[in-house]
Amino acid sequence: MEEMGRDFVKKADLPNYLDDQIKTAVEKIVKKVEVEEDWPEPGLYLTSVGRLRESLFSPPEDPCDVIHMILHRIGSAAYYTKIVPILPPSKIRKDTDQAIVYFSSCYHRKYPAAEL
Repeated sequence: MEEMGRDFVKKADLPNYLDDQIKTAVEKIVKKVEVEEDWPEPGLYLTSVGRLRESLFSPPEDPCDVIHMILHRIGSAAYYTKIVPILPPSKIRKDTDQAIVYFSSCYHRKYPAAEL
């Protein structure tokens, strides 16, 4: 209403003005959703979790705990958002030898990728 000015707003024009404002807001949201960003995935694919387990002093059974301990040791534990173990055909989690670690950004992924 302030854009149109208080003197120029008529009661009949107000619903049309509000409808136009809602339509433009929805169009902006739809345009944001339709545009695909070409950003690389902030995930790191790890293999040989068993070999990482052997490097620990008292290794845990869970592969996610192993990866967390390794990331903590290199100073990157604060930057990962989730660890997704890739289950083997036997579907036993402790036999998992591969995992994907997702970081908060691609920048935070670079250091652990170089260290590991």
